[in-house]
Amino acid sequence: MDNPAVSLDQAAALKRLDGDVDIYRVLAGVFLEDAPVQMDKLGEAIGSGDVQCAMGIAHTLKSGARTVGAMLLGELCAELECGLATGGQSPAGDVFARLLAEYRQIARLLETEIGC
Repeated sequence: MDNPAVSLDQAAALKRLDGDVDIYRVLAGVFLEDAPVQMDKLGEAIGSGDVQCAMGIAHTLKSGARTVGAMLLGELCAELECGLATGGQSPAGDVFARLLAEYRQIARLLETEIGC
């Protein structure tokens, strides 16, 4: 999966929020503020071999991604979290690279299409 398709399901996210676009915009804005910090911390944790910290950050990012409808990003976070839980750090770099690429695309979509 060298170039995963971007998956932003705003309709599903809005459905979970009873169609409240204002709440969605707030949540997307919070995600856009918090996710870059979390991505940096995740990269540092993986780089330093701190598996427990990386798992916690991946779990947090997974929830935030799914909340805004970034389903593939959420799945990549889950894959990373599970891989770290079962195999330690060895698969983390590859999954993190895919996760980072997807995050960057999602952030651009949210910033332009949603106006966050």
